[in-house]
Amino acid sequence: IKSQYNSGETLIAKISGDFAEKIFTDDISFYRKHIQIPMEFELEKIDNNYYFYAILPQIEELTNYSVKLNSKIMNNSKVNNIELKKEFAISSEKALFNVKPGVLKTENDFSFTLQNLIEEKITISVETGEEKKGFFSSLFGSSNKQESVDLNSKETKKIYFEKDDFEKSPSTITLK
Repeated sequence: IKSQYNSGETLIAKISGDFAEKIFTDDISFYRKHIQIPMEFELEKIDNNYYFYAILPQIEELTNYSVKLNSKIMNNSKVNNIELKKEFAISSEKALFNVKPGVLKTENDFSFTLQNLIEEKITISVETGEEKKGFFSSLFGSSNKQESVDLNSKETKKIYFEKDDFEKSPSTITLK
């Protein structure tokens, strides 16, 4: 998790460790300052790691947030309860767009919904390919492909992908 995000941005995070039990969405909670708040998010297990994304709120001033994970880990053949907490801030600067879902595990064709959050037209570069450096670092099959999507002010648009576009798993899609 980065230390700061823009207002409305999609937060994407990886959780890894020697967990004694499966992690569920109920194990993750979000806080504004010290008050628990509802947050739109989803959790996926991919291989031995968990990934989640959250659509962050659109706010007017810099505010501190945190995300907590309550789980059980293995430690020297013993099960221990843990609470992991990561703090971050959301600035008043608007993100250009957000994407939903931010993480997806599928063996079928799929789509993402992009939403322009600002008052002007934007062009989003969409790159696809196999995982090389990290889960969200390269895109579209073994030879990376790049396309672009135009979004008018406040427009929401779905972009579609075919499973055959991806030769290996996991694969990534980068939006800029």
